[in-house]
Amino acid sequence: MGLYNLGNTCYMDAALQCMIHTPHLVSYVAKGPAAARGSSPCSYELFNLIKESINNSAPSGAIKPSDLKYQMGKKYSQFAGMGQQDAIEFLHELLELTNKEQNRVTSKVAYKALSQTGEPISVQVLFPHHDAVT
Repeated sequence: MGLYNLGNTCYMDAALQCMIHTPHLVSYVAKGPAAARGSSPCSYELFNLIKESINNSAPSGAIKPSDLKYQMGKKYSQFAGMGQQDAIEFLHELLELTNKEQNRVTSKVAYKALSQTGEPISVQVLFPHHDAVT
């Protein structure tokens, strides 16, 4: 699967080709949860690009990574223009950002103290001198 060069984006294409051909990443994207467009824009575009590669669904046989470039340019100004950049720097920033987006805590899980049998322990057992707040 090829990638369109959007004008001096060889650095991005080289990094994306590495990612598209990384078996563990491709497997994760194929089986894993989808990235949300709003809260994870770079992950969303990267995962779509990898899925397009997996499915060979690009109409001309080449993928246009313009949406991912746009999202990376919004986050990192050095990737916003059409100048040449460093492939390793792009890959590093994309991986860091994808990691942050995918590991973001979206809801807190309530803490429950459990006994050795797995049963919840009442607050009074944990803190016998604590007055219950009503």
